[in-house]
Amino acid sequence: MIGITHVSSFEAGVASILINIGCDIGMVYSEKKTEFRISMRAKKRICVETGLHLGKILEEVSEECEGSGGGHDGAASLNGKIDLKKILSKIIEKIKQILNQ
Repeated sequence: MIGITHVSSFEAGVASILINIGCDIGMVYSEKKTEFRISMRAKKRICVETGLHLGKILEEVSEECEGSGGGHDGAASLNGKIDLKKILSKIIEKIKQILNQ
């Protein structure tokens, strides 16, 4: 199960809470006037069993939003400036591709 939510701050903490309450993957985003932030967490079991690496995914999509992103297999973040909805969709699609292999 993937949990996705919007907050005004504390993205990483909320992403961890999503994992603690039962999600396999948590994605939390916030928007400011000129930028956005996405924080993600995943259960270690999911990363090991599927090869999911959130850091690599966020690093790849960061180029499309004039931002920077990266991290570890089970914890990553991205800061961007444009196309939040498009970036969220791309991240979800990349995760689906990995999980459906």
